[in-house]
Amino acid sequence: MRSFLSSIQPRFTGPSFITAVALTALAVSCTVQGTGYTPPGDGDGDSNGVGGDAPGGSTSSSGDGDGDGDGDVGSGGNVGTPDCEKGDERACNDCGRQECDEDTLKWGDCHADAEPVCLEGAEREICDENGNLRTEECDNDDETNCSVSCDDVDGVGTCVFTAKDADDDGYSSAACEAAPGDDCDDTTDLVSPFSNEICDGLDNDCDGHVDVLDKSVDISGSDLRLGVSNGVTLNLDEVDITWHEGQFFLLAADTSQNIHSGYARTDGVADLHEPALFVSDSMNVHNSARVVSSGDTLAALIMHDGFGGAGVGFAILDPSGTIVDEFGSLGGRHGGEITSDGVDFFVSTISGATGVNPKAEFHHVQLNADDNRSGALSRTDMPGLIGYMNSAHSGGATVTVFTDTSVTPRTMQLMRATDTALQGPIQLSDDGQMGDITTLSNGNFAIAWATKDGFSLQIRRSNGSTVVCSKDTAFGNGVLDSLDSVAVAQSDLGILVLSADSGGSVGKLSLFVFDESCNMRSEQGDDLYYPSPAYDYHDNELPYLPRLAVGGGHVALAWSAQRSDDNTISRSYVRVLSETMCEE
Repeated sequence: MRSFLSSIQPRFTGPSFITAVALTALAVSCTVQGTGYTPPGDGDGDSNGVGGDAPGGSTSSSGDGDGDGDGDVGSGGNVGTPDCEKGDERACNDCGRQECDEDTLKWGDCHADAEPVCLEGAEREICDENGNLRTEECDNDDETNCSVSCDDVDGVGTCVFTAKDADDDGYSSAACEAAPGDDCDDTTDLVSPFSNEICDGLDNDCDGHVDVLDKSVDISGSDLRLGVSNGVTLNLDEVDITWHEGQFFLLAADTSQNIHSGYARTDGVADLHEPALFVSDSMNVHNSARVVSSGDTLAALIMHDGFGGAGVGFAILDPSGTIVDEFGSLGGRHGGEITSDGVDFFVSTISGATGVNPKAEFHHVQLNADDNRSGALSRTDMPGLIGYMNSAHSGGATVTVFTDTSVTPRTMQLMRATDTALQGPIQLSDDGQMGDITTLSNGNFAIAWATKDGFSLQIRRSNGSTVVCSKDTAFGNGVLDSLDSVAVAQSDLGILVLSADSGGSVGKLSLFVFDESCNMRSEQGDDLYYPSPAYDYHDNELPYLPRLAVGGGHVALAWSAQRSDDNTISRSYVRVLSETMCEE
């Protein structure tokens, strides 16, 4: 397309003017009488082929609208007379051009024949579709994030958009859709592609990961070792934790089979009460304990040998860790798990195979703080060996996940209990162990378990069978060691998975964050264990049995660990932090 500023040279498409006059004179003087011959262009049949002849003997040229001596199409001109020859073209209007139609030999429509030219600022002069000049201003639909000007680009006046740098940090706004920059938040100079990520609720380095979800930021707080006070150091091998009345409540089992209660406050202080809540003696040798809060009531499930020949005990506690009441006869003898719907408690217990019954047993009961019970259900034909149970309640059903230790490799299984029936077991994985389950805010369940390659996360509907999504995450040493285990909970950040790898001489404990579609939100796990050049209490330790609790805008992480060089020495730790996991 040529510039409309260039001059247009006229083109003569027929014989010269002198020749045309001579031929016209010859045509007038040489009419052949009586032959019926009419010269070309003689539209009126008068043997005079003058351009613009009208039918019926008229010599009018009123159809010649453009004054070129040709009868114009659509203007009363002679449609049989060519206006132009094939390949002809000419200028039209302000900046347009017409071409001769090779079929009709008539002039085509006038169209633009010039590129836009910049004027002042964001204005430019353009040749419109009809070949007329007009002035227009470059449109800017986003004056907040974009600026626009008219620039000459290879001889063409072009609207050029530029992302603004409103915060003057040297990086332009990524919100300008017409010309995106690389500053994901142009309202503050704390954010740019090369800023350091800090815990301030902003994605400082624009990598899509905020605060602790960024691999460069560690979660806040420090680990508190439990059972070290007043000159007494306890060997603790299991800990459980729940949120209750403004603080996290703890139950911890020591290697002497005593059960201790304790607390972890949001100010970072944690301790265990003395003496032990449940003391081991000749009648009661405790294996472990679980604790849960209904909101108003704190309840503990104590697994122990003794108590009338072994069994599972249920106790109501006050916030100080004092026993208010105890109930027994919950059906199982070797283990159990407790959860709550915010009102009542739901207890699932198990008994291993015996000489009387070679099959494992699974029992489930609903009860409250007054020991009113309902929905007692039992299965006495469970396959395999049931170990490490965890439960959650949603949609009128309690779902319990457990490890079947009777096969190699171990498998993950699921049982579902309603008011009237036990369903399952449903196999979650043919290679997994020591899993956990939590109820999500939308009523679904999030389930996680350890695998040889790391851990698996799965979200299921409250029916226990419909899988919403699943995700396998690489973690650890690539071997499913006997104490590899996970915990799962939901916080404001997302679904938290605390994964413990107990292989090697130095274990690993890391926290991961996912959304409800099983997509990982954190760049990687935040490691809580670091091998250090100088010895500290995390060196040569193998973490296991992690626990998570959420409440009061805070998250509590708890776990136990044994020395890799002496498995008779074990410890338990807790860390309390805000739900953002940043320093407050």
